[in-house]
Amino acid sequence: MSVLNILVDADSATLITDGAGFRAGRLVSLSRKQVALPHLSAVVGIRGNAGFAGQIKHWADTCATLDELINGVGGRLRKYKPWVRYLPAIFKVDIAIVAHNGRAPIAKVMSSFDRPGMPAFEWMNVTSWAAPAVANIDGRFDLVARDPHRGAVNLVDAQRALNDTPVGGYVQFTEIDQEGITTRCLKVYRDKIGKAIDSKDMREAAYFRARAVTSDGGWR
Repeated sequence: MSVLNILVDADSATLITDGAGFRAGRLVSLSRKQVALPHLSAVVGIRGNAGFAGQIKHWADTCATLDELINGVGGRLRKYKPWVRYLPAIFKVDIAIVAHNGRAPIAKVMSSFDRPGMPAFEWMNVTSWAAPAVANIDGRFDLVARDPHRGAVNLVDAQRALNDTPVGGYVQFTEIDQEGITTRCLKVYRDKIGKAIDSKDMREAAYFRARAVTSDGGWR
């Protein structure tokens, strides 16, 4: 199911994901787990089956307001509730909406399955959230707050090392504040398409150079 991480402070909300699209433990694509919606100052993060994630991305693209995004995506996901029991490999997903509503940053998470203290198919407001969970998560989020880029890579590296779900491709770091959305690729792993992901290999691709893209589409 890959990774989905959120951290919210007084001024901004941060979404951290990887970029591994996999099947049977093998990397089949470098897949974005985020949908940026600049007109809403919002980003949708998705953790789950790539095919169903594509449907969720389409839902997000049809929303004209933040309320419509929250209510529409949540309502549409609930329609699949009967299917989770029979086809969990497809319909077991986590969805995050990370945004700035003009007054403050916000983050909400919904899962299609029950988690401790988090009923399935219900939005939960969060200030920090990590999936999968790793040891010393509070300390790792403290590092993200102090040194965002280094902390984000540290967190995803730790989740990759768990080896309970394939994590890889790249580390994407997105920040949403009152000025809009900024996203940056912080690391590209040396994973090979068609090959199994080596969870112990944290090395960066030799060709990689970090860049950022702002909400207006300009690289810097």
